[in-house]
Amino acid sequence: MLGDTDYGAVRRIPAFAGVSEPAMRELLVGASVVPCANAAILFHQGDYPDFLYILLDGRVSLIGIGGGEQTVVEVVPTLETFVLASALTAQPYLVTARAIGHSRLMRLPAADLRRQIQDEPSLAGGLLQLLARHDRRMVRQNKDLKLRSATQRLGCHLLALAAEQKSGPKVVLSYEKRTLAAKLGMTPENLSRAFASLRRYKVAVSGQHVMLGDIPGLRDYCRPDDPEE
Repeated sequence: MLGDTDYGAVRRIPAFAGVSEPAMRELLVGASVVPCANAAILFHQGDYPDFLYILLDGRVSLIGIGGGEQTVVEVVPTLETFVLASALTAQPYLVTARAIGHSRLMRLPAADLRRQIQDEPSLAGGLLQLLARHDRRMVRQNKDLKLRSATQRLGCHLLALAAEQKSGPKVVLSYEKRTLAAKLGMTPENLSRAFASLRRYKVAVSGQHVMLGDIPGLRDYCRPDDPEE
């Protein structure tokens, strides 16, 4: 059973915000909260889905594997659902999920989710909007890979972090640089070169801390997309 704090956190997720209280309680009857150690594997690519996952604390990397290589497809932030499409369609996971640092997750049985959707239009509507947001995010990432240089992709990421952290010109990288490089579609060596190229916009990096000394100049160079509403 979920505690009141975790239940309240899940209720704030937009996909569930409009679901009636009785329906939400019924949906979460079989839910469980599990802790995950750093680098713990939640599931493997190709596994059939038993759960929809909601990240309550920490971060999770979604890793695509093929041809003997692997790459980070996405890094899931706190209070975000993931692998929704697999849970809804009962199709195999397209990625492997691995915890970044110590994390806590809620596991919602996928069969319960599919059954509840039939009787709760507000849940179906909320999940449809969530899938639409995920689709838009993937299109943005695909555009970035094809239309922006590695240096511009890094700059856009740093500007997004500054907006998210509301820390002015000082930002803290949320995970190790190797993971960041894979997420941005580059090697660690290319990431180092991209940071070096951004020095012309007074970007200075020290460990996980980055100072953005010329945000207007960086924005003009990277031309980030408008933030999602």
